[in-house]
Amino acid sequence: MNILLVNGDAHLKNWNLLYSDKITPRLSPAYDIVTTNVYIENETQYALNLGKTKECYTVTMEHFQTWADKSGIPWRAIKPHLDDTLRKARGLWPEALKALPMEDAHKNGLRTHWGKLQEDFKIDAAE
Repeated sequence: MNILLVNGDAHLKNWNLLYSDKITPRLSPAYDIVTTNVYIENETQYALNLGKTKECYTVTMEHFQTWADKSGIPWRAIKPHLDDTLRKARGLWPEALKALPMEDAHKNGLRTHWGKLQEDFKIDAAE
């Protein structure tokens, strides 16, 4: 999400784990997600390193696979979640963006951003 939305403010303090059964950690629901590049001119980076990059326009699935490998998390456990997120974003966001209460300049900025992403993350947002 942070790459798709250019959320340059997604620092570690914005990530939490839940322990519903008091044993097993699970990532908490997302919060404090902001498309920061509409407020910070020329912002193209997200806050945390991913496969030695913070640059939205260079990141690919390979960066996520490198992260998974270094984290000891099987790629087969990560990839389906990325694919599902991308499928939903590509299927829902372009149409939803039309109705969102955002300034047109911010909507256009987000559309432009989606078009600049690497093919793995690109979203077609033609009006």
